[in-house]
Amino acid sequence: MSAFRRRTEAHRFAVNGMRMNRPAARKKGAARLEVVDGVPVIDVDGEVDIANVDEFEALLRAAVESGAGAVVIALENARYFDSAAIHALLSCRARQIKARQGFLVVRPATAAGRRVLEICGLLRDGSLVASRGEGIEMAKQIAAQRRIDGPAREA
Repeated sequence: MSAFRRRTEAHRFAVNGMRMNRPAARKKGAARLEVVDGVPVIDVDGEVDIANVDEFEALLRAAVESGAGAVVIALENARYFDSAAIHALLSCRARQIKARQGFLVVRPATAAGRRVLEICGLLRDGSLVASRGEGIEMAKQIAAQRRIDGPAREA
Protein backbone atom coordinates (compact mmCIF):
# COMPACT_ATOMS: atom_id res chain seq x y z
CA MET A 1 0.00 0.00 0.00
CA SER A 2 1.39 3.39 -0.97
CA ALA A 3 2.06 6.10 1.57
CA PHE A 4 -0.57 8.30 -0.09
CA ARG A 5 -3.23 5.61 0.21
CA ARG A 6 -2.35 4.97 3.88
CA ARG A 7 -2.70 8.70 4.62
CA THR A 8 -5.99 8.86 2.71
CA GLU A 9 -7.41 5.87 4.59
CA ALA A 10 -6.17 7.23 7.90
CA HIS A 11 -7.87 10.56 7.12
CA ARG A 12 -11.11 8.81 6.14
CA PHE A 13 -10.99 6.85 9.42
CA ALA A 14 -10.35 10.03 11.41
CA VAL A 15 -13.24 11.83 9.73
CA ASN A 16 -15.61 8.91 10.24
CA GLY A 17 -14.31 8.33 13.77
CA MET A 18 -15.05 11.92 14.72
CA ARG A 19 -18.52 11.59 13.21
CA MET A 20 -18.05 14.65 11.03
CA ASN A 21 -20.09 13.09 8.25
CA ARG A 22 -22.96 11.90 10.42
CA PRO A 23 -26.42 12.62 8.99
CA ALA A 24 -28.37 15.12 11.09
CA ALA A 25 -31.31 12.73 11.56
CA ARG A 26 -29.21 9.96 13.10
CA LYS A 27 -30.39 8.94 16.56
CA LYS A 28 -28.12 9.93 19.42
CA GLY A 29 -27.45 7.57 22.25
CA ALA A 30 -29.60 6.87 25.20
CA ALA A 31 -28.66 5.55 28.60
CA ARG A 32 -30.93 4.34 31.34
CA LEU A 33 -30.48 3.16 34.90
CA GLU A 34 -32.28 0.04 36.02
CA VAL A 35 -31.95 -1.84 39.31
CA VAL A 36 -31.94 -5.61 38.78
CA ASP A 37 -31.91 -7.81 41.90
CA GLY A 38 -30.50 -4.89 43.88
CA VAL A 39 -27.75 -4.18 41.33
CA PRO A 40 -27.70 -0.84 39.51
CA VAL A 41 -27.25 -1.47 35.78
CA ILE A 42 -26.67 1.32 33.28
CA ASP A 43 -27.59 0.30 29.74
CA VAL A 44 -26.06 2.38 26.96
CA ASP A 45 -27.64 2.29 23.53
CA GLY A 46 -26.14 4.23 20.63
CA GLU A 47 -23.67 7.04 21.18
CA VAL A 48 -22.36 8.80 24.26
CA ASP A 49 -20.51 12.00 23.49
CA ILE A 50 -20.22 15.59 24.61
CA ALA A 51 -23.84 16.22 23.61
CA ASN A 52 -25.32 13.73 26.09
CA VAL A 53 -22.53 12.99 28.55
CA ASP A 54 -24.20 15.03 31.33
CA GLU A 55 -27.14 12.61 31.38
CA PHE A 56 -24.71 9.66 31.39
CA GLU A 57 -22.70 11.16 34.28
CA ALA A 58 -25.89 11.74 36.29
CA LEU A 59 -26.83 8.07 35.86
CA LEU A 60 -23.33 6.96 36.90
CA ARG A 61 -23.48 9.15 40.02
CA ALA A 62 -26.92 7.82 40.93
CA ALA A 63 -25.69 4.24 40.52
CA VAL A 64 -22.63 4.85 42.69
CA GLU A 65 -24.61 6.68 45.37
CA SER A 66 -27.04 3.78 45.65
CA GLY A 67 -24.39 1.98 47.71
CA ALA A 68 -25.34 -1.38 46.23
CA GLY A 69 -21.77 -2.70 46.38
CA ALA A 70 -21.23 -2.88 42.62
CA VAL A 71 -22.27 -1.14 39.41
CA VAL A 72 -22.70 -2.72 35.98
CA ILE A 73 -22.26 -0.57 32.88
CA ALA A 74 -23.61 -2.40 29.82
CA LEU A 75 -21.86 -1.13 26.69
CA GLU A 76 -22.76 -3.98 24.34
CA ASN A 77 -25.14 -1.70 22.40
CA ALA A 78 -22.87 1.35 22.45
CA ARG A 79 -21.89 2.32 18.91
CA TYR A 80 -19.63 5.23 19.81
CA PHE A 81 -18.26 6.96 22.88
CA ASP A 82 -15.86 9.87 22.98
CA SER A 83 -13.34 11.18 25.49
CA ALA A 84 -16.10 12.78 27.59
CA ALA A 85 -17.73 9.37 28.06
CA ILE A 86 -14.36 7.79 28.87
CA HIS A 87 -13.74 10.50 31.49
CA ALA A 88 -17.15 9.81 33.03
CA LEU A 89 -16.37 6.08 33.21
CA LEU A 90 -12.93 6.69 34.72
CA SER A 91 -14.43 9.02 37.35
CA CYS A 92 -17.09 6.44 38.20
CA ARG A 93 -14.47 3.72 38.53
CA ALA A 94 -12.39 5.93 40.84
CA ARG A 95 -15.41 6.56 43.08
CA GLN A 96 -16.18 2.84 43.16
CA ILE A 97 -12.59 1.96 44.10
CA LYS A 98 -12.56 4.61 46.83
CA ALA A 99 -15.79 3.17 48.24
CA ARG A 100 -14.44 -0.40 47.88
CA GLN A 101 -17.25 -1.29 45.51
CA GLY A 102 -17.28 -3.26 42.27
CA PHE A 103 -17.14 -1.73 38.80
CA LEU A 104 -18.11 -4.05 35.95
CA VAL A 105 -18.28 -3.25 32.25
CA VAL A 106 -20.17 -5.41 29.78
CA ARG A 107 -17.99 -5.89 26.71
CA PRO A 108 -18.74 -3.45 23.86
CA ALA A 109 -19.82 -5.17 20.64
CA THR A 110 -17.18 -3.41 18.57
CA ALA A 111 -13.50 -4.29 18.66
CA ALA A 112 -12.67 -0.57 18.54
CA GLY A 113 -14.76 0.03 21.66
CA ARG A 114 -13.01 -2.77 23.53
CA ARG A 115 -9.61 -1.44 22.45
CA VAL A 116 -10.40 2.08 23.66
CA LEU A 117 -11.44 0.75 27.07
CA GLU A 118 -8.29 -1.35 27.23
CA ILE A 119 -6.03 1.60 26.36
CA CYS A 120 -7.72 3.75 29.02
CA GLY A 121 -7.14 1.10 31.67
CA LEU A 122 -10.83 0.44 32.29
CA LEU A 123 -10.45 -3.29 31.75
CA ARG A 124 -7.84 -3.99 34.39
CA ASP A 125 -8.49 -6.22 37.37
CA GLY A 126 -11.21 -8.35 35.79
CA SER A 127 -13.83 -5.66 35.38
CA LEU A 128 -14.84 -6.78 31.86
CA VAL A 129 -17.71 -9.25 31.59
CA ALA A 130 -19.15 -10.94 28.51
CA SER A 131 -22.84 -10.29 29.10
CA ARG A 132 -25.27 -8.22 31.13
CA GLY A 133 -26.44 -11.32 33.02
CA GLU A 134 -22.89 -12.30 33.92
CA GLY A 135 -22.25 -8.75 35.15
CA ILE A 136 -25.31 -8.81 37.37
CA GLU A 137 -24.33 -12.17 38.88
CA MET A 138 -20.76 -10.97 39.55
CA ALA A 139 -22.09 -7.73 41.06
CA LYS A 140 -24.34 -9.71 43.43
CA GLN A 141 -21.32 -11.78 44.52
CA ILE A 142 -19.25 -8.63 45.08
CA ALA A 143 -22.06 -7.04 47.11
CA ALA A 144 -22.49 -10.19 49.20
CA GLN A 145 -18.75 -10.30 49.92
CA ARG A 146 -18.81 -6.62 50.84
CA ARG A 147 -21.61 -7.28 53.35
CA ILE A 148 -19.50 -10.05 54.90
CA ASP A 149 -16.33 -7.94 55.02
CA GLY A 150 -18.13 -4.79 56.13
CA PRO A 151 -18.39 -1.38 54.46
CA ALA A 152 -15.38 0.77 53.61
CA ARG A 153 -13.86 2.59 56.55
CA GLU A 154 -12.85 6.24 56.36
CA ALA A 155 -9.10 6.76 56.67
